[in-house]
Amino acid sequence: MRGNPISEYISDDLYFDLMEKGFLNERAIRDFYLKKQFSSLRRHHTPQQIFSLLHKEFPYICEDTIRKIIYTRNGMDRLLNSVMTVESAYGPEFLEKKVV
Repeated sequence: MRGNPISEYISDDLYFDLMEKGFLNERAIRDFYLKKQFSSLRRHHTPQQIFSLLHKEFPYICEDTIRKIIYTRNGMDRLLNSVMTVESAYGPEFLEKKVV
């Protein structure tokens, strides 16, 4: 995993600044990246093939752990899904409006 895996949410400059200062949870970002990769690879590969591919990219994590990470839902998943739902329903400009 190189670069900014959450580039659709924050800019590269901001990502690297926050990482450098220790404000980002590396494990949560890694888990998000694994889930995102799984979703994108699912169209062309079986889950077992995807777990093997992800294990090659992250050899320090066993395939069973990768499977648990991908299939476990947490608060971040719900938050991201709710933001995506709001954005698709109202458009991206809705999220930019300030509530007073």
